[in-house]
Amino acid sequence: MFDPYQAWLGIPKEQRPPTYYQLLGISPSERERKVIEESIIRQTARVRVFQSGPQARLCSDVLNQIAEAGTILLDPAKRKCYDEQLAQPASVGGSGLPANPAGSGTTGANPWVVHVQQWLKNNPQWRKLVAFAVGMLFFSQDSCCSWWPC
Repeated sequence: MFDPYQAWLGIPKEQRPPTYYQLLGISPSERERKVIEESIIRQTARVRVFQSGPQARLCSDVLNQIAEAGTILLDPAKRKCYDEQLAQPASVGGSGLPANPAGSGTTGANPWVVHVQQWLKNNPQWRKLVAFAVGMLFFSQDSCCSWWPC
């Protein structure tokens, strides 16, 4: 199965799901805003060339994750919350990203999430609306994630 993280960003298969730091190709200790902004631009450019190819859907997913990574890592409060989440044991949710667009098979997936993902796959006309609504819910919160205690 095609792995966009390894093929496009050079992230080894053993590091799934990748963290926001891995998506942007930066160290977790990087605090320089300009460096983070440049890494967003660099990684976006690397992936964007595949938008019109056979992996266009995966490309869109990865580009959205890069954008989300940038949003979180450029905001000090959201970044602090994210770093605290990463510090938790994997069983509590310290895995970096909630989903892998390459579909490499994560164990213990929430059945509701799997159901919704399947429904969206079968009903493509709703994808943009659902993505917009989820984005509005997530990014309209004062903290990085209302479901994680910060």
